[in-house]
Amino acid sequence: LLKGIYLLAPAKTDGPRAQLLASGVSVPWALEAQKLLAQDWGVSADVWSVTSWNELRRDGLAAEEHAFLNPGEEPRTPFVAQQLAGATGPVIAVTDYMKAVPDQIRQFIPNEFASLGADGFGFSDTRQAARRFFKNDTHSI
Repeated sequence: LLKGIYLLAPAKTDGPRAQLLASGVSVPWALEAQKLLAQDWGVSADVWSVTSWNELRRDGLAAEEHAFLNPGEEPRTPFVAQQLAGATGPVIAVTDYMKAVPDQIRQFIPNEFASLGADGFGFSDTRQAARRFFKNDTHSI
């Protein structure tokens, strides 16, 4: 939890895999998307709660720096990569912040990676409509 990410809801079905990384208010959307993906598409999605995109970034950069300063040693694996080791399928990172927030860990994710976030303002009269506009709601996931 303190290191930035944990598996909140493993997939309960078999099928093509996906990894949903969600933070804050987007966690319930990811949990609902997990159900829809399984029911409507036969996709097994694991939901990961990201408690700190920034902490994951700091850890990843520290691992890179350690590898740079100690070229003869075994490189340290960033925590997010350790957590997702063995996880298959694309990674979809969703947040109510700008896409740049989850994008800061992109380089540490070995899987195909996509970010969903709210880049901009003023396009909708309700939060639900704004999230639909920015494509970071349940159905967009």
